[in-house]
Amino acid sequence: ILLGYLPVERDLWEVELAENRAKYAALKADLLLSP
Repeated sequence: ILLGYLPVERDLWEVELAENRAKYAALKADLLLSP
């Protein structure tokens, strides 16, 4: 809802949040690698 982060359908929130958290964890792991 907020800035299109979550879908309007509340039933889909858990799935969307899980996917976004997985994407964030992967991005964080990539950024924190030693150069």
